Amino acid sequence: MKKHAHYIGMIFVLFALTVCSSNASLELVDSNVKIVKDKSLLGSIVLTERENKGDEIVPTALFYEFTIKNTSNKTVGTEDRDKGIELKIEPNEKLQSILRGCDRI
Repeated sequence: MKKHAHYIGMIFVLFALTVCSSNASLELVDSNVKIVKDKSLLGSIVLTERENKGDEIVPTALFYEFTIKNTSNKTVGTEDRDKGIELKIEPNEKLQSILRGCDRI
């Protein structure tokens, strides 16, 4: 009987360690990227000097949209929805080489 209790105890400890050590897991469900020139998304710059003084310029930028699903039972982020979750987007080598070429312009 003591043998069985020992094995049951070991199984319980392993189960508890597995549950406690699991990390939150996120899954990318959908992604979309657009080249946009939209004042409501990007804002604008008003020129303050020279002959174009007062002209408003809206920049062109990449606009990313992601749908991410939490596949674990742990909460991700904070309760303050305005803070959101920080993501880091790393371009692949081809895009990095193109961006390096833009520095020389």
